[in-house]
Amino acid sequence: MNIKPFVVQKHIVDNIRPMQLSDVKRVAELHHAAMGNSLWAQLGKPFLRELYRGMIKSNFFLGFVYEEQNQVEGFIAGSENTAKMMKQIFW
Repeated sequence: MNIKPFVVQKHIVDNIRPMQLSDVKRVAELHHAAMGNSLWAQLGKPFLRELYRGMIKSNFFLGFVYEEQNQVEGFIAGSENTAKMMKQIFW
């Protein structure tokens, strides 16, 4: 099997950076807009802001944003240990 990485244009890669606390409001808006029917989105933007704020502070969190013209236009978020990250956030 020959697996090749997905080719991404350099200007896109150059505009990806780690998620920061200053991104929380925009990330919550994007999450809500894209996944408005999800359980977490139904809990509202204030909940999402606090959730992302807590996740960013966790040492188990992995999050990146994509910017165009100094505005966050996309993000990806995950964890290397979801259970421990959620325990840090909710307990």
